[in-house]
Amino acid sequence: MGYPNSLAAWRMVIAGSTIMSAVLVSDLAQAEESFRGASEIKGIMVSPVSVLPAAPASAKKRTDCEHLLIKPKTAAGQLVAAKGWAVTGEVKIGSYTAVSFVGRLEFVGSGTCMMTRGNIGIFDDKLLGIAYTKQADDGLIGTVTQLDGGGARLYDGNLGAPVADLKLTDVGEFSLTSLAAFDSVCGGKAKVPNVSNLPIDKARKLIIDAGWKPVPAKPETDEGYENDLRKAGLTEAESCAGTGMGYCNFDYEGAAGKLSVTTMGDPDVEKGDFPKVLKCSVKCGGAK
Repeated sequence: MGYPNSLAAWRMVIAGSTIMSAVLVSDLAQAEESFRGASEIKGIMVSPVSVLPAAPASAKKRTDCEHLLIKPKTAAGQLVAAKGWAVTGEVKIGSYTAVSFVGRLEFVGSGTCMMTRGNIGIFDDKLLGIAYTKQADDGLIGTVTQLDGGGARLYDGNLGAPVADLKLTDVGEFSLTSLAAFDSVCGGKAKVPNVSNLPIDKARKLIIDAGWKPVPAKPETDEGYENDLRKAGLTEAESCAGTGMGYCNFDYEGAAGKLSVTTMGDPDVEKGDFPKVLKCSVKCGGAK
């Protein structure tokens, strides 16, 4: 069975199923009446769907990529896993559950896996709708994580970069929107600016303005790309990978906890070029 990469394809999978019945037809009609979704993100659609098809065979090949998957704790996540899909995240949005899952994982070296054929299922006590990609083999949908305030953040399946926010609007519509300018973190004790894809020298200014202080690194040697960054004034450049994607880590602290920023690439710092931010993560608990 092929991967459904459009609403028409999802319906064809349902229609071709051996369990297709008048009950399923009525379920789909009911889902279309009760579920409303919209997407501002190019390449991602949100539509009502009531039946989840079995995963493609490619979802079973997970060698060296298991660390990207979760063991579902919710009934919705367990249902998705039972269909053979690789479950990457599950969050609560109001009284609903959103589950991210992919149909293909491929280890590409340097500790990196590419996840494609991704979807997000929206459930109450059953499946109501699906966020899916226009092209089956792009990596726009990878993982969903919980945000303060009850929404969710979508990260892509290629590099783990933030893509969009998923929220339930006041009128009961599930909406995929552009990233918020600021994220509330640690129960509202702090905010993190959206610095995705900004050069780290510009990103750190926004981070500092938001109340986070750079944590000076303790270099073990005076060599490596991280040392070039420190010489350029980014004293918080903790470490950089010497191979692969050229990831670098930068640490900050504030009253609410610790902020870690990851960049990718190693442009020439001496020429004023700095690596761009890939993603941020926060560990709550207060600076120490």
